[in-house]
Amino acid sequence: SAKDITSNHCYAFGMQMKTYQADSNGYRFGFGGQERDDEISGDGNSYTAEYWQYDTRIGRRFNVDPLAIKYPEYSPYSAFANSPIFIIDNKGDTIARFDQNGKYLGWKVDGKTTWSGRIEITKFKDPNTGKEYTFANPIYKTFVIHDPTGVDVPALKCGKINEYYSVSQEYVNQKMEKAFEGHDLSKKTMFENIAYFYEQGKAGGKLDIGIGICYEQGNNKLYIYEGTAYNVADFGNFLIGYAAAKAGIPLWVMQAGGQWNHLTSGEDDVNECYDLRCQDAGSYEPGFFDATADQEAIINGYNAYLAYAKKVEAEKKAAEKKAAEEAAKKKQEEEKKAAAKEAEEVKKMSYGAATTE
Repeated sequence: SAKDITSNHCYAFGMQMKTYQADSNGYRFGFGGQERDDEISGDGNSYTAEYWQYDTRIGRRFNVDPLAIKYPEYSPYSAFANSPIFIIDNKGDTIARFDQNGKYLGWKVDGKTTWSGRIEITKFKDPNTGKEYTFANPIYKTFVIHDPTGVDVPALKCGKINEYYSVSQEYVNQKMEKAFEGHDLSKKTMFENIAYFYEQGKAGGKLDIGIGICYEQGNNKLYIYEGTAYNVADFGNFLIGYAAAKAGIPLWVMQAGGQWNHLTSGEDDVNECYDLRCQDAGSYEPGFFDATADQEAIINGYNAYLAYAKKVEAEKKAAEKKAAEEAAKKKQEEEKKAAAKEAEEVKKMSYGAATTE
């Protein structure tokens, strides 16, 4: 049978009525399901949560609410929106924390309504001396979480994702070289490239990039490229979009391909390496259209290549311009030296003729 382990009568904001208490020794929780912190202000007068400390006697928190800017109508020290009977204060965890070695540290309030992540850099190693320095205050490097409500945040919270991997341009270039190995894009038409994508995009093909990464590095990472973090499946979509732009295939073709693949796939077609569901059991319910996050990842990858190609072209033109300027400057200096030398010789000839006379 059920057993009562605690029973208390409270005033509106949680302060205990001293006339009625029936606690069982050692039970840590009380008003609103929050953890009691009796060492601070006595029995039942103080409660603690992950992001606040609360005094039941005055109905106020000790610290400023990190989300206070969202609610100007309330005091930044208020709790439960002044409605403790109806509201339990949520933790408000909106930013995922990682250390500089890639390990997930947990969640923290940042006062924003959107999910994001940050890397907390606490140490620096001097490449010249090898000496390591520790910062008094961490340096933060923030990033956007691509699919927070669909996959990424739940997977972080239940431990399916617990690391990040910082993706360099060199890493992306290597994946592209492997994807197009033996297929010279410069000698192929767009239709030949589309046919190549159709064949090599199948399971195990050279363009099944996401699964390749998943087997190589696992599915427990967020892949951060240019300030956006993707789970391994979405990063695969990102890279296929990148590859399509590199091959000169129109974006709409890739988007349509993503929709077709989605419509013709079922639960049995979803590779287990992509399974980031937190529960052990469950059904795959894809819906009629391809997930927005999947489509956006393709678009992001496509645009990333266009931006990279534009950058490379600009750098190439800048290098050519610099080389031309340096060549012109060198030629000018050589002409100047030649003119000076010629003037010196003329001067000597003139001096010799004058001496002879």
